[in-house]
Amino acid sequence: MPRSVTTYFYVFFYLCSIRYKISDAQFSKRLEPALHALAILLPLGCTTTAYVLGFLNPSPIDSWCTAVPLPYFCIDDYSCPALRPSEGGREAGRFVRLFLLVNLFVGVIVMVASLVLVTWTVYSQEKLMRMYIRTAHRHNERRLALVQRRQEFARDIMKQAIAY
Repeated sequence: MPRSVTTYFYVFFYLCSIRYKISDAQFSKRLEPALHALAILLPLGCTTTAYVLGFLNPSPIDSWCTAVPLPYFCIDDYSCPALRPSEGGREAGRFVRLFLLVNLFVGVIVMVASLVLVTWTVYSQEKLMRMYIRTAHRHNERRLALVQRRQEFARDIMKQAIAY
């Protein structure tokens, strides 16, 4: 969870800096504290909810309690028919799956949408740069043509002066 949240925040930072042109100082002052609070409150809220609903059980792998079914390898009635998992254990498995799916779903939507917006912005800026380069090139061609006409006019005047 923390790595995925950090990745979402990095993508959000790139979106803000590239698409919306928010400076690093503005981002650090306005948005970064809210993102840090969200990174702390989101897992804390999930853990508190699991605790209040009684989904926290001893984990056989880790040295702390986590939201796992008890017995931990029984997720449904078919995985271990001899041992019936408790309702709290079954619900704990559903809670973990739901939390992971929501995290994954929201994260994928946020990341894809942000990266599409960043790509669209970069592509639009590239099109503008091409247009500016073409305009500048045409402008330089006009300026070059004007200079050449002035040089031809100066040559014509010089020829006329020599002829007189």
